[in-house]
Amino acid sequence: MVDLGANYNVDVLTSQHGFENGTRNSFDLSVTLNTPYVQPYVKYTKGQYRVRPGRPIEDSSNVEFGFYLDF
Repeated sequence: MVDLGANYNVDVLTSQHGFENGTRNSFDLSVTLNTPYVQPYVKYTKGQYRVRPGRPIEDSSNVEFGFYLDF
């Protein structure tokens, strides 16, 4: 069986700031293969993120490969 996942992330500055637009967003897509003991997955992330308020905004995309272990 295969699980598909999607997430939409919103980062909003709630304090007083001097930025024109304090909102950033990104999305994640993931696919997980459900096997009895090991579940490999692939996750793709695209969008903007903030390291710290006041720091430059990064816009990137990346792919993550990994696995979950079930005992």
